[in-house]
Amino acid sequence: MRFEQANELMLDGHAHDTVEQLATGQVRVHIVDHLQGITPEMYEWWFGHMERNTYMLWHPRDHEEFRWVSGWEPGRYVGATHMTRQTFGGVGSAMRAEITFVPRALWFDWRMFEPNGVGVVICAIVHMHDELGRAKPEEAARFVHLGIRREYGTELRSSFWLSANPDMDIERATTGRTRHVHEECAFLCDFLPDLYGDRGRCATPAHDAGVAGVSSPGRQ
Repeated sequence: MRFEQANELMLDGHAHDTVEQLATGQVRVHIVDHLQGITPEMYEWWFGHMERNTYMLWHPRDHEEFRWVSGWEPGRYVGATHMTRQTFGGVGSAMRAEITFVPRALWFDWRMFEPNGVGVVICAIVHMHDELGRAKPEEAARFVHLGIRREYGTELRSSFWLSANPDMDIERATTGRTRHVHEECAFLCDFLPDLYGDRGRCATPAHDAGVAGVSSPGRQ
């Protein structure tokens, strides 16, 4: 699936982990998780209220550093950028990057959300850091976390379109990334329901959460 076909993620047939080598020179890694007890609204709230201490809970072994760089205020993450430093599997050199969240209406047909049970869509662009800690101008990746509303919580479909280059460690970028995301989701299911119960219900909405919030491009 090319990035331009991302709307297909809302349809049946994307419920399993896959890795694709695309003709565009990209590698697409697709990862599916079942978030028991986490609603789409809770998942979106998480991104809008993420701070360093809670980010470290998301993966205590792989996550090493986090801070918002620009554009963030509590409850509002779209248009904001954060810095991250992390490993996959707790080994090897840490990957340093900046992640910028963009409006989902730029990439998706919002009219398809409600008919397909889509409750949350997180869209972001990744820029790696150079040796001086500055974001490189070229895109390293684009990714989407798309949540389908289920009785048990959320079926999360995450797709990463990675810019392949001769230096890419394919095993780390695919198998390592898949394992990392599954582990993040397991940790999240352990602590997010209680965190949201304590803080979320009286907090500013993370963005325009839920299907009602994603049904109009004017709300992006």
